[in-house]
Formats: sequence, structure tokens, C-alpha cells
Amino acid sequence: MNDIVQNAFNLAWGMGLSGIQNAPQIMRPGGPLDMARAAGTMAGAAAQTFSQSLNPDMGRVYERGDRLQRQSLDALLNAMGPMDPTAWADRGLEVWRRMAETMESGAPGSASGWGPVSPPGA
Repeated sequence: MNDIVQNAFNLAWGMGLSGIQNAPQIMRPGGPLDMARAAGTMAGAAAQTFSQSLNPDMGRVYERGDRLQRQSLDALLNAMGPMDPTAWADRGLEVWRRMAETMESGAPGSASGWGPVSPPGA
């Protein structure tokens, strides 16, 4: 049992350090592709470990979980639309513009809004 716990902590620690080490690479040309390859290598090692496990059910559990995770992520990314930074920035600016218009429409002295509010008990 101690080996399992120790290896689980080592895996978590290694994954965290790998993410920290590779994070700056996303800013350089080709960096995201390099990060995807590194993640693929780690995922392949995990899949191989589970498929060679003494318990054959672990390999099937891993494969089903991996397939479920991939399908869920694909559905989420498809729902979000294309990964176009300009389009995402435009959507964000549109939200801020609408918020500003909403705030202005309720500003003191405007035709709409709550108008003056009496203090409690007055």
C-alpha cells in the first residue's frame, strides 16, 4: 500500500513540474505542438502501463475513461466554436460594451433607472 501512495504522489508531483517546465514554451512558435507531443508521450506511457497490468480490467477501464474524456472534451470544444483569439476577444468586448450600456442606462439623471431612493424609515 505504501508503494501505491508513494507512486501516486510522485506522479502528481511529476505532472505538476512538467506543466511548469513546459508552460513558457506555449509562447514560442511550435511550442503548443511540442507540449502536445510531451503530453501524448506521458499519456502513452500510462496507457501502456495499464495495458500491461496484471489486472486486465485496468486496461479496459483506462481505455473507456480515456474515450469518455476525449468525447466530452470534443463536445465542449465544438460547442465553444472555433479557437480564434480574435473572435474570442470580440465576444469579450461585446460583453463589456453591453455591461457599460446597462450601467449607463441606470445612471442618476437618466430617463430610466430607479431614480431617487428615500432612506429607510423616511
